Amino acid sequence: MSVAGKLRCRVFDLMADEWFDSAIDFSYTVTEDCFYIAVGKTKPGTKYPIEIPDGDYFYTINTILKPNLTSMTIADNDTMSPSFAWNQHEYTAYVPEEQETATIICESAVRNGRNEPQITYNDGENKEIPVIWNSDDEMDINIHLANATDSSDYTIHLKKEPNNDIPAYILQPKDASYFDVDSAEELTVRATANADVTYQWYKSESGKYEDGVAIEGAATDSYTPEIVNIGELQEVKYYYYCRAISVKGDEYYANSEIAVITVKPDPTPYDIVVTEEDGSPIPEEGYVYKEGDDSVVLTISAKSRAKGGEWKYLWTTRTGDQISINAYSNSNEYNIANQNPKSTRITTAQSPQIIYSSTIVRLWN
Repeated sequence: MSVAGKLRCRVFDLMADEWFDSAIDFSYTVTEDCFYIAVGKTKPGTKYPIEIPDGDYFYTINTILKPNLTSMTIADNDTMSPSFAWNQHEYTAYVPEEQETATIICESAVRNGRNEPQITYNDGENKEIPVIWNSDDEMDINIHLANATDSSDYTIHLKKEPNNDIPAYILQPKDASYFDVDSAEELTVRATANADVTYQWYKSESGKYEDGVAIEGAATDSYTPEIVNIGELQEVKYYYYCRAISVKGDEYYANSEIAVITVKPDPTPYDIVVTEEDGSPIPEEGYVYKEGDDSVVLTISAKSRAKGGEWKYLWTTRTGDQISINAYSNSNEYNIANQNPKSTRITTAQSPQIIYSSTIVRLWN
């Protein structure tokens, strides 16, 4: 049987630990190998009863709670790549040839303490794994999660640190993105060879190695790029790489991957002005209303150096010591009459004062 349509639903995000509204387009053949969609009316006594008018339908999706990791690292080792993500299941890391064990540190997603997965490491419960190299100077560590309904696997491919004349990178610099008011984090590399390794950082205007210019004073395994104000430009990219050098009789070198540092203008709103709907300024003494009076509509405007994106507004009210926060919206207007009529009697000796304010959020795409 095939079914198709759109489901309006509430979805629980295990990673964010919260519910959110969603709509799902579906067109599936219902079999034992996929989730089930049931159509019908709610039954009395169900855990989450839903009131449904006659003639309408409800859909129930019975899903499997798949176990996943929320973090995974190797103790005293920063070479694991790519960076951890719950839906990324394959990783590579380098360890010294003489290292005897690798300790895996990981955490799993557990919803309200229920259905907690059991984790095994190469079929055992011990997180400290003996390092036993195969003929290719590699070994795999498998992390297996299993709960009552399903299982997941993650694999770390361990490699022996290279020991050759030409330096080999075991840690590469990572791309990053900043606003032009931020401070950049360090770019870091690490290379190994059969002799001592020294480093020199380069900056390339074009993103090509042949255009690289050595950065004065940047001769360690890390370098912190300088972030400068880019004015009205909407995006500027800077390119950096490191050269690792070893000397054993002859000089040998290798360049790292090129790290792209993207800088965007600070989107923080400025020149924020709140007025009445017709542009009139707000009286210093505020507004005094009697029940039944027409209320004013407040409007807010602001600027941002960042173009495009999306504006959102959050109006709040304070009555005495009580603060009410409305939901974010796309509207820059707020009607005081939206308040409870009893609460609009304000600024009298017998009634509380209501103070209106707005927070503007600039969302950058």
